[in-house]
Amino acid sequence: MDRIKILTLLKEGAKTWNKWRKENLDVKIDLRNETFKKSDFSKMQLDNIDFTDSLILDSDFTSSKLTNVSFKDSYIENCNFSNALIKNSNFKLSHLVSSKFIFSNINNCIFDETFINETIFDNTELLESDLSNSLISFTIFNSTDLAKSNFLKSQFSYNIFADIDLSQVTGLETVIHAAPSTIGIDTLLNSEGNIDVKFLSGAGIPENIISNFKSIFGNSYQFYSCFISYNEKDGKFAKKIYDNLTNAGIRCWFAPENLKAGDPIVTRIQEAMNQYDKLILILSENSVSSKWVQNEIEFGLLKEKRTNTSFLFPIVLDKSINDSSSFVIQEMLSKRVYIDFSDWKNENLFKNSLSKLIRSLILSVAIEAEKVRRDKFEK
Repeated sequence: MDRIKILTLLKEGAKTWNKWRKENLDVKIDLRNETFKKSDFSKMQLDNIDFTDSLILDSDFTSSKLTNVSFKDSYIENCNFSNALIKNSNFKLSHLVSSKFIFSNINNCIFDETFINETIFDNTELLESDLSNSLISFTIFNSTDLAKSNFLKSQFSYNIFADIDLSQVTGLETVIHAAPSTIGIDTLLNSEGNIDVKFLSGAGIPENIISNFKSIFGNSYQFYSCFISYNEKDGKFAKKIYDNLTNAGIRCWFAPENLKAGDPIVTRIQEAMNQYDKLILILSENSVSSKWVQNEIEFGLLKEKRTNTSFLFPIVLDKSINDSSSFVIQEMLSKRVYIDFSDWKNENLFKNSLSKLIRSLILSVAIEAEKVRRDKFEK
């Protein structure tokens, strides 16, 4: 196939390219040793293209489909792969610099011996991929699924692992730490104590945390429970929160599920609030003016003061809290960060907020468990 014609079709945009590609699936596309600057590949069907030994700069691959693509030995800088579907593709020996993979899906790809620098993997699936023998530096892995990916004998410098589960990643015990990396507490919690201690030590985690790693972070979420407070008009959202927390192994009290016919409602709710460890308070225009909600907040603030623990966890569905004249609500919000679920009908945004809520709950329990351990040690 004439390369000039291929490059011309690519420049005409996704609609023209995808139409032509659909009609010419059997055509092998060879773009080796090519230079691309500020190229727009967004929303393109780019399967089975060979970009080997190419220079790719400032280019847009958002929402593109890249199956069986070769970027081997290529230099890729300041490129955007957000929302891209990348499967069975080869980045071996490439340079991947200052690029973004946000909400991307990367599956069974080869990054062996790749130089990865100042690149962002955010809310991305990076599954069953080979990152062995790579040089990875100043790179952010945030809320990214690394299950069954392999970092065998890779070299790390100044990377960030935030909200990651490292328990299913292989080769971490062989990683060479040329400089420290940041391992977030949320990552330690998500991994439930299943991270190689040699990796943690090399990354720069303090020895006192490593020595108590299993007891502090292993399955801590199993030892607490939550009471969900909401207005009946927000029942659909509350049920969604209840279902997701329950699926995550967090025991919850939720009125439609836990009240039996004939139960005295006020008495049962008050009993549950006393028995449960955390109060998830759903705040919306339907609830902020409720006297009952203000009573729950007052109860929660007193319980926090009495027990020296975190009890109240507010989540908001709209901007009504900004307009609330309630002193109790404003006092509560001044002492803690609330979690925004205002876009909860968007499933991706809901999952992001849910992850923040679970991290906050687990972190509070981990901190409280450590306080108890220290108190026993000091006695």
